[in-house]
Order: sequence, then structure tokens, then C-alpha cells
Amino acid sequence: MEKILAVVTQEEQFSERLCDYVNRKNDLVLTAVPFQDMAACRRFSEKHPVEVLLADREIFDDPGAGGKTAYGFAPRAGRTIFLDDGTDSSLLAAAKEKGISASIRKFQPADSLIRCIMENCQGIELRRTSAAVGRPVKIIGVYSPADRSVAQAFAIALSRMTGRNRQSLYLNLGEFSGLGKLTGQTFESGISDALYHMKQGSLTAERIHAMIYSYEGIDYIPPVRFADDRRAVSGEDYGSLISMILKSTAYETVVIEMQNFAGEASEVMDICDTVYIPLCRGKMSELQADEFCEYLELSHRDVLIRKLLRIELPDITNAISMGSYIDSLVYGPIGDKIRELGEV
Repeated sequence: MEKILAVVTQEEQFSERLCDYVNRKNDLVLTAVPFQDMAACRRFSEKHPVEVLLADREIFDDPGAGGKTAYGFAPRAGRTIFLDDGTDSSLLAAAKEKGISASIRKFQPADSLIRCIMENCQGIELRRTSAAVGRPVKIIGVYSPADRSVAQAFAIALSRMTGRNRQSLYLNLGEFSGLGKLTGQTFESGISDALYHMKQGSLTAERIHAMIYSYEGIDYIPPVRFADDRRAVSGEDYGSLISMILKSTAYETVVIEMQNFAGEASEVMDICDTVYIPLCRGKMSELQADEFCEYLELSHRDVLIRKLLRIELPDITNAISMGSYIDSLVYGPIGDKIRELGEV
């Protein structure tokens, strides 16, 4: 059942762009409707219940912007959220006494604003789950015993390219991923927080969605922030987390980049449909990959061996020296190899 997100602001361009963004998100059960005043929103709500009301604080404060008794004039909603700079805590405290759930920063990227809404809508189901969508999920692992940087480049490009035709999520289980530097984003939460809440029994679908970031066509959950966090995490923990993510989202493809076989890959590979092993052309890379496969044979991991697909890639240093890093991967030799594999 679709739910209404009412956006009340006198900045018409802002509301139209936000509503257009929300209504194009297939994984949301929200239908966003723009209003320029609270009176119009109230009339609409008499026939269409509002699940989330998102409105400028000034509209609540100004009787002339939509009616007298500003708070009381607002329609009933599952959650009512201020669009504000979020700096005046006294205003928010007063607002909460009148039923306002939260205050969020108005001018920020649309995906960040949606995350903020999700964080303040605990208990309200606003996204479709994979079960609701009814589509099979493909889990693709990426692991290299030899060339970590090439494996990461391959995983990033694969996530971007699979995301063109189906909803795709990128998970990096390593440390010092460089994603924060690459995207320029400051992460408020990520895999470390997801694992913590999972172990505490407090990892909800809303929390998971609030942890998902987007950058140049790639949806991802930020990796662990501190390398020491990985000491307390087992491959089984990662497997349970991935299972919860799939149950709580509508992603059809998950690309999982693994770094340590003993630390996480051993168990995570079990749930993967395919595991790619990207390698640079070179003697030592080939020998390390051979040694890894021999180890699997000696440890009787025949099931894993059947999932592995070794891929030789050329030196990509020159291919990524100019322009967008991700575009250069997608339209360079790595992207060409992914197209050959038939993943897009």
C-alpha cells in the first residue's frame, strides 16, 4: 500500500525536485505530494491519510502561511518533521511538545535527506523489502589473494554497472577502503553500527536504510571505520548481517568485496552465487591465486572452488588517471571485462 509523504514548503522548485526524486525511487512505498501551504495539505489529508509530513518550520510558525494555530492546523500524520537548519534545539524542544518528531537540515542531497527521514521514522515501513518485491537476489563475491586494489576497482565498477538494470548494493568488508576520501562524504553510520545493532537485537529495516549512501550510481553501506572493529566480527556475523539486509531491502544484486579469507571470506563465500578473483597479469599474482585454490582443495572446499572465476585484468593505472574515477573504470578495461562476463 502506497503511503503519502506531504512536502509543505513555499519553495516550489525544492518541493518539485524532492517529490520527483521520491516518486522515482522504486524501493519506496511513499508517494510524495508537494504543497505550498498547510491549508491545502489539510484539505488533501481529509481524503488521503498522510504518513509523513515534511514542512518548513516557518510555515508552522507563520499563521499567514496556511492558517491559524499553526501546529493544530497541520494534518494528522504518522510522523511530522521540520525542514530547518536543525541548529536551534529550543525550537525543536517546543515543537516536540506539539507532536513534531524531529528537525532535519533542508538543503542537503536528496538521498541524505531521505536517510534522515528514515532515521526519524522508526516503526513505519517506508521501503519495499525483497520479499515484497518477490524477485530473486544474486550475491556476487569479489576476492583476490594477490591484488586488493584491482579487486576493489572491479567490485566498484561491477556495482555501478549492475545497478543500471537492477537495484544493486555494494558492501566492502575490508579496512581502509578509501571510500570516504573518494566520495568526499562523512559517514554517520556504517557496517560497524549495523553489526552492533544486529548483536543487540535492535537492527531494524529503518536503521538499515538509514545507513545506505549513494555515490555516482552506486548504493553502499560504509565499511568499518576502525580496523580494530573487525577483530570482534566473524564471517558468520557478516553472513547474518547480509541476510538481514536482503530481507529488509529490495536489492536484486549484492556485490561483496572481501579482503581476508580467514576473517570473513571463508563463510561469506558460502552464500555467494559467484566469486570473482580479479588478478593483474603477473607471475606472482598467478602463483598466489594458484596457492589459494590449492588450499581450498586441501581443505575440501570443493563447493567454493566451483563458484570461483579467475579474471585476468591489464594494468589499469593509466586508464584511471583522468576524469571521474568510477567512469574511467566503467568505460575502461575493467568495464569491458564485466560486459564480457555478461553481468550487465
